[in-house]
Amino acid sequence: MFSVGDEVVCVDDGWDESEASAVGKCPLEKGRIYTVEGVYVPGDRFGSCIVFDQAVSVGVHCEAMRIAAEECGSILPHCDIWRANRFRRIQKRDISEGLALLKGLTETTRTPEVVGA
Repeated sequence: MFSVGDEVVCVDDGWDESEASAVGKCPLEKGRIYTVEGVYVPGDRFGSCIVFDQAVSVGVHCEAMRIAAEECGSILPHCDIWRANRFRRIQKRDISEGLALLKGLTETTRTPEVVGA
């Protein structure tokens, strides 16, 4: 599960067929990095809707989704809630140990030999 402030990368920027016909192109961009601004779990309320899957808010507004929701009689506060499985958390790792290992492999403690001609 994600936490507010996590950096995530979008791995799915497509709609299923019913969504595509209702709202057009998805405003998310596959491969783009986003910051999680809100986390929702099944049962949470989002406007007049109930969340059924784990979801996140990443600051991407979908105006077409808001209009489609209004036409169905639903009220969404800002149309910025996406299924969490569209994203993967970015794993940040400390690489200092690896760099020290590489440095050790490239350095030598021996004195170079002088070869006579």
